[in-house]
Amino acid sequence: MASLRENSRLPVSQLATMLDIPRTQVYARLERLEAEGIIDGYTVRLGQAYSTNRAYGRT
Repeated sequence: MASLRENSRLPVSQLATMLDIPRTQVYARLERLEAEGIIDGYTVRLGQAYSTNRAYGRT
């Protein structure tokens, strides 16, 4: 959970390597955590540069 909290975009293969478990087990754990409401979604946090670029019409 700490790794996902720090970077929710970690590939499943990298999580599997870090945890020393098969990728299928990582998928199963993520599905269970989502079903139990422990993981409620994956989000993007936009930085100041995004807001600044939007003000000038750039995306």
